[in-house]
Parts: sequence; C-alpha cells; structure tokens
Amino acid sequence: EKAGEAVVSTQSTGVYRKTLKQTIMTQVYGVTLYGGKEQIRGKLLDQGMDGLDAGRCAAYLSKLTFRAVGELFTQAQQIQEWLNTAAYEFAGTGAPVSWATPLGLFCVRPYTK
Repeated sequence: EKAGEAVVSTQSTGVYRKTLKQTIMTQVYGVTLYGGKEQIRGKLLDQGMDGLDAGRCAAYLSKLTFRAVGELFTQAQQIQEWLNTAAYEFAGTGAPVSWATPLGLFCVRPYTK
C-alpha cells in the first residue's frame, strides 16, 4: 500500500474523476476489489502511466475507493452483504431461486455455485 501511495503522490496531474468512476458505479453490481483494481489500472494506463506504477497506484486507489464507498453508503453496503449471504445460502441448497418483480413478472434463476 505504501508503494501505491508514493506513486499517487508523485503524479503532478492528480487523479481524475473518470479514473475511479467505473469502479464506484460497478460496486453495486458486485465488482470485487481485484476487479476494481483492474478497472482503475486500465484507466491509469490509458492516461499514460507505466505498467508497474499503474499496478501499484491502482491497488492503493481501489482500497481507498472501496473503503470510502463503504463509509458513505453504510446501509446500502449492509443490504448488499445480506443479499450476497442469502444468495450463497440459496445456492448451497441446489434449488432455483425465484421471485416476482414489482411489475408482476415471475423470475427463476438456477443459482448453483
């Protein structure tokens, strides 16, 4: 983490909004810390940062981003964690998960992993 912090502090241009936006927006869809790091790394490479620095910087920024989103949206994150736990438990039964949408559409998903 210290290496990433050092790389970020040496960047004269700073961190652009678009560098972190994709990771923030995809967290609600279940992007992992690794996936977020790779998204940020790709943006940094697009901005001209070299590969090693981009990797270190992305690792640091992804941790900060996940922590900040968790602090700002505590209840939403708790709900997401509950849903993840429930989905894991449902998948363990081998039975399909089914529900009705607010429009009255019936959905069935065979979550087995």
